Amino acid sequence: MKILALADLHGDLRQIPQISGAIQEADVVLLAGDITNFAGTEKIRKILDVLGQYAPQMFGVHGNCDPPEVEEVLEERGISLHGRCVTLDGIQFVGIGGTEPSAVLSPKNRGEPGFEKLVDRIIPAIRPELPLVLVTHQPPYRTKIDSYSPDHPTGSRTIRRFIEMSHPIVSISGHIHEARGQDVIGDTIVINPGPFCRGYYSVIEISGRKVKNHQLKLVAF
Repeated sequence: MKILALADLHGDLRQIPQISGAIQEADVVLLAGDITNFAGTEKIRKILDVLGQYAPQMFGVHGNCDPPEVEEVLEERGISLHGRCVTLDGIQFVGIGGTEPSAVLSPKNRGEPGFEKLVDRIIPAIRPELPLVLVTHQPPYRTKIDSYSPDHPTGSRTIRRFIEMSHPIVSISGHIHEARGQDVIGDTIVINPGPFCRGYYSVIEISGRKVKNHQLKLVAF
């Protein structure tokens, strides 16, 4: 399976036509939050419509810059992963939207207690015999993708514990624009594609229970 991962679009659609070929080649596009920049229903529908011209399938979660209408539209279109487990071509996709309250003041900031409730809801739905992909906005705690600097981790302890417990093949998140890159937690590759509003994205190929190939990419402006 080929995955195209986008995080932190912040409502910027300029780069989408430039990667239309890559989107069409992917089996699924994953949106790791901050799809809009505090915009409502009209904007999120426009973004999804533009992506939908090329994407065969999409799933996503909201971020701290996405108002409640974003989550509602994702659910309305059947592509929200927040607190859900969805199976596509034999691979399970689960998601956790929102961030810690300390990140940015937003109605979508849930904090660790909210994350813990979501994890409790997701775990019974996971089938251990199938491969798993995790999509979050906030990154897992104490990784290379959760910090502005080594001394200031901003990730979620709950998300990290979930990864250690459920062993997804790959975990995709965004939120920290400066922390584009990848790390590992056990056998799980954790990836921040970088902010798509600056042209960054990621292509991930999965074969069986392993990441066969992963590329961090930048749109050619």
